[in-house]
Parts: sequence; structure tokens; C-alpha cells
Amino acid sequence: MIISRYSPPGAGLDIRSNTWKPRKCVVCRRRIAKPEAKNQKACHRKACKDELARLRTEKLKKKQKAARVAKKERSRIGDIKATKPARDRDYLNWLKLLRCIVCLAAGCDPCHVGPIRGMRQKCSDYEAVPMCRTHHDEQHRLQKTFWAKYGLDRDAIIASLNARYKAERQAAA
Repeated sequence: MIISRYSPPGAGLDIRSNTWKPRKCVVCRRRIAKPEAKNQKACHRKACKDELARLRTEKLKKKQKAARVAKKERSRIGDIKATKPARDRDYLNWLKLLRCIVCLAAGCDPCHVGPIRGMRQKCSDYEAVPMCRTHHDEQHRLQKTFWAKYGLDRDAIIASLNARYKAERQAAA
């Protein structure tokens, strides 16, 4: 859209309403007469530019502090590392040799049943249990209600499998 001579000075595109409106300084609320850049937030005064820079660094520091606190919390709760769950290919291969915990069928898949961590992030391999494909799919579909449906204690099963794996590994060594 072209700004005509009848447009107010310093008019710009307001993204929210998709209309042309005059821009104002976020610090002093004065109208920005001639925007130097498309996304200019402060007027030409040095005090406003300095204040905007200070606000941005303050906001960045708050984000960084929140990230540090979240990382500390994950490390307090997590297995080994704060950012990545533990991985053990031998443990998963050992789980494939076991029978399904629900129907005792052979030829199982390791089903990661720990707490949901986020998009495309599995829980630790040590929080996996052996399940046949049918029950594996059902567990992912039902999540927490799956354990109540079959009357199973997820944490007790995980703890017993981990203890059994460690005992077999120590006996083999």
C-alpha cells in the first residue's frame, strides 16, 4: 500500500489490524516522524534509544535466568544430564528379549513410558518397558489411563526391570 500525502507523518503498517497508523515511540509515546527502519520502536532521541536498549537487555537477562532455573530443576529431577535423557542401546535390546508385561506375548518392543518431555523427546531408556505392538499402541493412545485399566504399577515395574537388568549385567561381568 502506498502512503499518500494525506497520510499522517510517520505512518506505518500496524501488523495486528493490517491498517496504516502512525507509529509511536515505545518509551516516550511521541510520534515517530520519519521511521529510519521498518521495525523502528524508539524515536530519534538518544535517551529513548538507550532506554529501549536497556529494556531489551533486561528482558533477555530475565529469559536467560528462567532458562538457568529450568535447567537446574531438570538436573535435580533428571537421570544423568539436565538436557538429554539417558540412552542405553543394550538395555533396549535386553527388553526386546522379554515378554509383554500385559499379555506375556513374546517379541516385544521397548515402550518408553516415562513422563512426557516435549515434542519428539522420549524419556530415558531406563523408563522403558517391554510391550507387544498391540499394547504399545494402546499405551500411547490411553497414556495414564492405560495403567489403571490393567491394574499395573508403572514405577514398580520400571524399578524391578532396572534392578533385574543391573543384576544380570553384574553377573555377566
